[in-house]
Formats: sequence, C-alpha cells, structure tokens
Amino acid sequence: MILTVVVVMTTIHAQDFPDVAGDRVRGRKTIPLVYDETWTRAALAVFVIFWSIVSLSFWHVQSRIAWLSTTGVGGLLAFKTTLRREKSSDELVWRLWCSWVVSYTFCLFSALVAE
Repeated sequence: MILTVVVVMTTIHAQDFPDVAGDRVRGRKTIPLVYDETWTRAALAVFVIFWSIVSLSFWHVQSRIAWLSTTGVGGLLAFKTTLRREKSSDELVWRLWCSWVVSYTFCLFSALVAE
C-alpha cells in the first residue's frame, strides 16, 4: 500500500500542466511553478517509467498484457509530457495519467488475487 501512495505522490503533478498559465496568474504554488516546469516534466516522465517497471517487478506480475498496458501507457505519457507543451497535449497527459493509474491498479489487484 505504501508503494501505491509513493507512486501517486511522485506523479500526481501531471494534473497541474494543463493550467500552468492560469495557476501563475492566480499566484498558485503548483509543483511545475515552484520547481520549474521543465524539470517537473522530466521528473514525471522518469517516475512514470520507473514506477511502471518497479511496481510490476515488485508484485511479480507475469502477464505480458499487464506489462504492455502499463509500460505502454506510461511510455506514451512520458513522451507526450517531455516533447509537447500545448494545452491540448497537457490535457491528454492528464487523461493518460488516469489511464496509467487504472492499469497500475489492475496490476496490483491481479497480483493480490494470484497470491
């Protein structure tokens, strides 16, 4: 359970990218504004790939479909986060993060059921 909390805490800032300009105007202290948007995009990409591999390995997930879905969505999220900065792309990154978390959670539950 602690692993899941750490995964979410280190990647949840995906939700902040679509409205960086609005957050800046309102004086909000979001992660991309406090720690530099370029750095936080790179960190998100690295953490998503890292947690995809580490979590599936930690839970001994054997399913190729689980690996493909989690690392595939994670890889696309990482690619879009680092290479595209338009609002529409950032909104897609947020939706991909939600899909990645669903895939991640599915892998967690399938590992628990397999025990």
